[in-house]
Amino acid sequence: MAIRVALPADAPDIARIHVAAWQTAYAGILADDYLQSLSVKQRQHQWQEILTCDDATTCVLEHGGQIVGWVCGGAYRRRSALNAGEIYALYVDPQHWRQGFGQQLLQYLADALTLLGYQCLHLWVLADNHSAQGFYHQAGFRADGEQQRTAIGEKTVTEIRLSR
Repeated sequence: MAIRVALPADAPDIARIHVAAWQTAYAGILADDYLQSLSVKQRQHQWQEILTCDDATTCVLEHGGQIVGWVCGGAYRRRSALNAGEIYALYVDPQHWRQGFGQQLLQYLADALTLLGYQCLHLWVLADNHSAQGFYHQAGFRADGEQQRTAIGEKTVTEIRLSR
């Protein structure tokens, strides 16, 4: 197993995992027709652009010769919090859930952001995604009272901010 900085050539694997994880993790939270409409090809184009043009740090975890998860983060996007970093997204292929890969990715990026000088970390999680909240809770993140409403597909959902 190895964690490394993602390359533009990793976009197809990142996109595949992104779509599969959304379709599994958000089943029952987001509309089924929206989840089924997610396109790996469209996500691949988005990830190629992110990996070549964005200031975010994206890392992949390889296991058994294949990418099984990824994490992306950087400066807190609201910019109102000084010295705050943010975990933008973390997804593991659902076939590899509950094997410790997510925790390893999270710790790897948290350590990297700390080395960059960020003194606290934030992330946003869907209020109805109790599994993800439990995952982040185990890593020391706690709800801090901040919430936002976000439209995903035709549904408006509540996201809560977790911090550590």
